[in-house]
Amino acid sequence: MRGSVAHAAVALKKKLYISGGYGGVLLPSMVTLRVPLDPCLIFSSPGECNSSSCVWYRSLHNSSCLSADEAERYGFEAASSLCDPLARLAEDCRRLRTCSECLARHPRVIGQMQQLRCKWCTNCPEGACISTNSSCTKENDCRINQREIFVAGNCSEISCEASDCSKCTASGKCMWTRQFKRTGETRRILSVSPAYDWTCFSHSLRNVSPMPVESCPPEPCPRPCHNLTTCSACLSSNGSDGGWQQCVWSLALQQGDHCEKCQPLFVGSAVAGGLCKPCSNFCNNNSHICIMREQYERAKANPEKYSLEPAMITDWLNEGPWEDNAVCVQCQNNSSGERCESCLDGFFLLDGKCTK
Repeated sequence: MRGSVAHAAVALKKKLYISGGYGGVLLPSMVTLRVPLDPCLIFSSPGECNSSSCVWYRSLHNSSCLSADEAERYGFEAASSLCDPLARLAEDCRRLRTCSECLARHPRVIGQMQQLRCKWCTNCPEGACISTNSSCTKENDCRINQREIFVAGNCSEISCEASDCSKCTASGKCMWTRQFKRTGETRRILSVSPAYDWTCFSHSLRNVSPMPVESCPPEPCPRPCHNLTTCSACLSSNGSDGGWQQCVWSLALQQGDHCEKCQPLFVGSAVAGGLCKPCSNFCNNNSHICIMREQYERAKANPEKYSLEPAMITDWLNEGPWEDNAVCVQCQNNSSGERCESCLDGFFLLDGKCTK
């Protein structure tokens, strides 16, 4: 996932699943991480620990790196090691680029009476995080009356934030539509007809729209792409998932821990937005079997164990090849070559077929 952004993540049973993302193309990948309950446990030395806002804890039997909260449970506190969970200077507020980051409260200070140091200025095309003692008009002037936000729950990016229709409409305050598009923190573009990707917006936009808006509600949620079981139903659908406006029919299911491999009898790479395609496409429709070169050599050396018969090849073949390492076997229609792209002696290529 190096060099990619905008992933989705979910924690389940002590594992973190990170999927999707964008790296020039949309990425159909997934990575599983095991994250310790206390992230500070990844540091194994006092130097690494204390330089990372963690606390090096020593007991009679062992030593380990703990978060400040966990160390306090053991009755140990090193004031010099504890980080300040709130911005200290006005410049620190300016470094926070979103409303929710600006107004986030660290778990250590929730429930405590502590003066807020940052506020969010909104109503401009781009908002700004500034010190609570500063003026939005002076610090973020856009010639529009601005509104000050002090609580993260009032941030616009948190309102109506959802990745699918059911989550969007669950609160009763939001709608799922393809007619609006965000172009800034507060700016929205309205299309005459559904033209944008599915996104969740406040239902109040329907009331101020100068034209009819197709949305859910009042329409029912569109059927999710993964519930469409035929190619025709899939391709005729307008999609349903956030960030998309259509469904795509997959010719081959991917496999592997990160969905990076193609199934047997399919060729390609499923990483970085790549696709798995049938061997018949790769072999110019003259064979539906393609394997790795080393697998082909293994089959020639021991044909009884590694049979190339169509009914038996999947008994020992566990994945499809990459294109640069693929070779087609059992070329038909008087063809030959690693991709069945040539003709046997005595035949010549005419209209895509080897003719005598």
